[in-house]
Amino acid sequence: MVKIKPEGIKRSGKHVALDSEQLEYVLRYWQENSCSDFSEALRKIINEHKTQGANALVATTIAEMAAESVVSSLKRTYLDPLRIRTGYADKQTKILMEMLNHVIVKNGWDDTNVVTTDHHKSNVYAMSEEKIVKQIEHFKQRKASKEVAKGTNDE
Repeated sequence: MVKIKPEGIKRSGKHVALDSEQLEYVLRYWQENSCSDFSEALRKIINEHKTQGANALVATTIAEMAAESVVSSLKRTYLDPLRIRTGYADKQTKILMEMLNHVIVKNGWDDTNVVTTDHHKSNVYAMSEEKIVKQIEHFKQRKASKEVAKGTNDE
């Protein structure tokens, strides 16, 4: 059997110590992949290992790009409108807080004992809370009705 060494490739000999499991793995690889000798089997195993590392890097890069795309899509579709809606409610709440602060300070109620809703709810507060709860429930029902109608139109 004549071994032909590719031109321009320098090879150097090295004594390698393997445990029995590693040795069996290389020998099995040698047989299954029709390698010409033990060294060729080791070279192929090393090349496959390098390729797997590169493939893992490519897979990670693709996964990161896909995640960015999903986040970008969700942001446009769901997060931005949600942020706008909650920003509107937050703005209205802040305006009300400023107005209430003004009323409290101007009427001199700042020094009196504070009564919070966990101790006592005024009739005005209770009625307002009830109205808001009903309003939210109505919006949820309208949304559900639209989704059901949309689902039947798709079919």
